[in-house]
Amino acid sequence: MYSLLSPALFASLVAAHGHVTNIVINGVSFSGWDINSYPYEQSPPSVVAWGTPNTGNGFIAPDAYKTSDIICHLNATNAKGHAVVAAGDRVFLQWTDWPESHHGPVVDYLASCGSSGCEAVDKTTLKFFKIDGVGLVDDSTVPGIWGDDQLIAQDSGWMVEIPPTIAPGHYVLRHELIALHSAGTEDGAQNYPQCFNLQITGSGSDQPAGVLGTDLYRPTDPGIIVNIYTSLSTYFLANITLSDCPRTNYLQWCYLNYTNHLGNYRFWYTGDRGRRCYRWQHYNLSPQVHYHNTGEDHKAYQCYHYHHAEEPIGREQLHVRRQQHVPRQTRGILSVFQQLFKLIWHKTHGKPALKDAFEVWAGDECY
Repeated sequence: MYSLLSPALFASLVAAHGHVTNIVINGVSFSGWDINSYPYEQSPPSVVAWGTPNTGNGFIAPDAYKTSDIICHLNATNAKGHAVVAAGDRVFLQWTDWPESHHGPVVDYLASCGSSGCEAVDKTTLKFFKIDGVGLVDDSTVPGIWGDDQLIAQDSGWMVEIPPTIAPGHYVLRHELIALHSAGTEDGAQNYPQCFNLQITGSGSDQPAGVLGTDLYRPTDPGIIVNIYTSLSTYFLANITLSDCPRTNYLQWCYLNYTNHLGNYRFWYTGDRGRRCYRWQHYNLSPQVHYHNTGEDHKAYQCYHYHHAEEPIGREQLHVRRQQHVPRQTRGILSVFQQLFKLIWHKTHGKPALKDAFEVWAGDECY
């Protein structure tokens, strides 16, 4: 489904949605795609933003997630120019006025275009990895404070940092707002992807794996179907890379990143000779807390401190340590991952295959 416009509805819908008008890098402004004029010009100017005939600020709905329109918007065509940015620098994206009712996350991705550049790359081959994301910031009120509320507070602007260790090259920056005001039922979410060509300079070497744009989301993902008008303790939108996990002496381990209103987290998987252990770690908090699955009951999870990777501590020790050592906001996140694991095991019918489990969430990021 797409947001299709008749002339009579154009004025009202332009006010209802939005697009990026320009980006700014180190004080230099680069024009975006002007939806009010460029679609009608035979030879529009070369800009860094991908073009689209979507002159009404429309959205991409979940039933189009498997089409190429979710990648860079409706019938998007390659930008003919690019902006140069150094790894570690920041890109500011200026939106038109974003409506206050359209609560939801702000997410940023990169995808390498290879040595040939992004001006002619086939968008359906681009593999995106997430570099930034802000979802539910404050759940003390309903519908809460979201990433796009922060954008509105910054005069509808957003700043994203290019990873300082990323390898130099040509990339597509995929910047997206996801409006959840109608997401309580299937096909109610609204995606507003915007793409820009960047040439990243620097001496980094990181080349993260990624997923195709058509695999970023699923219409039934818990971050896509969500009623924001009820009290939410958390929100997660796990769109990360998919790959097989390496094995060394029967040991395999992987991690994925996750952000909610309490901060940035990293979810780890380790498997060793049949034991499967899970842990999460706040980037700036300790201790590290593990989840352990005994293999006997796929929904019976224990959490334990990382004192010995080989063995979990017992339930009684767990209770004592949990009370004595785990900060309150740290304890609050335990239920999130407990729910996540239950969903994974349920959707994979209890199969402990790592790849199968993580495909539910579009993948994992492994070393």
